[in-house]
Amino acid sequence: MINLNLTQIDQNLNDGSFTHFVRLDEIFIGSAIESEKQVKLLKNFHVTRAINIKNESEVEFDEKKAIESAGIEYINFPISSPSELTLEKYQEFKNILEKNTGRVFIFCLSGNRVGAFISLYLALVCGHPKKRALEVGKKIGLTSQALIEQVCKVLEVA
Repeated sequence: MINLNLTQIDQNLNDGSFTHFVRLDEIFIGSAIESEKQVKLLKNFHVTRAINIKNESEVEFDEKKAIESAGIEYINFPISSPSELTLEKYQEFKNILEKNTGRVFIFCLSGNRVGAFISLYLALVCGHPKKRALEVGKKIGLTSQALIEQVCKVLEVA
């Protein structure tokens, strides 16, 4: 288990490379990777694994190649719509996240899907109250009402 105690939420690390870039303890959260400059920033923060939650139609830059050539492990875990965020998908995400031994960067197009998954992780694994988990999810990128509603549904059945 990755312990997320929520004491270190840093939103001031971005050098302008990303539209959205936040650190939550040892997890970095961001928007799409669209340049080598962004990959260099990840390398500077000693990121060892990148988890892409975007679907293939959202990818314009060859991020897989850029990330892997920087020596960072790349994992594609696409989520296209809020309805795809199920308890089963969350369990798959949790398993991927917990196999990590270093710093991880999780990204989608805007930070919405990442915020949804992190909210679930905070509530279901770390034991944070649902309201607090959603507050943190919103702080790190969860703004879609449809995804917020889906997170609440998943938490109800978990």
